[in-house]
Amino acid sequence: MKIKNYYRILGLESSATSDEIRMAYKRLVRKYHPDLHPDDKKVQRVFGEIKEAYEVLGDLDKRLNYNLLLSKSKKLMDEVTRREYEMNKKK
Repeated sequence: MKIKNYYRILGLESSATSDEIRMAYKRLVRKYHPDLHPDDKKVQRVFGEIKEAYEVLGDLDKRLNYNLLLSKSKKLMDEVTRREYEMNKKK
């Protein structure tokens, strides 16, 4: 399962403050609002991703859970990479 990087979607670092998250969201909504691009399906998809990212990062409890999920995912990927390295090293 690939986890969406909501920080990247909003163009932010994971250390972003609540104000920075809100400002990035407002800036992107103005740029990608479907009313400004009524026939562009890509813009509508991007707008949906922006809304989804803000729904998570804009709520402190959801953001904390998301950060925990990202942390666990990174640790798991580091473990998989380490195992693959060790297996290739033995060959």
